[in-house]
Amino acid sequence: MNDNARPQRDDDDYLDSEGIALVKWLADSPDFNHIENLWVALDYALRKFFLTPAILTELQAAIQENCRLLDSEVVDHLMKSMVTLCEFWCSY
Repeated sequence: MNDNARPQRDDDDYLDSEGIALVKWLADSPDFNHIENLWVALDYALRKFFLTPAILTELQAAIQENCRLLDSEVVDHLMKSMVTLCEFWCSY
């Protein structure tokens, strides 16, 4: 994955000269950005179960508590879906 800046073009030239193919990857795909999906789940939990924290220490405590309470199935699902997504996109 690259942004077509000069260093990446040099890298692409080198990889091409060595016969190494790049995998086509979707730029900014939320499917591949599991930490963003995890933040959405955490934000939802914070808004659902806690009042808006008034000070930074309350926010930190609320985030830590929600991370502790976050259902491990959410994280497991995100991790398992990555295998499926990689298999799908690498088949092209």
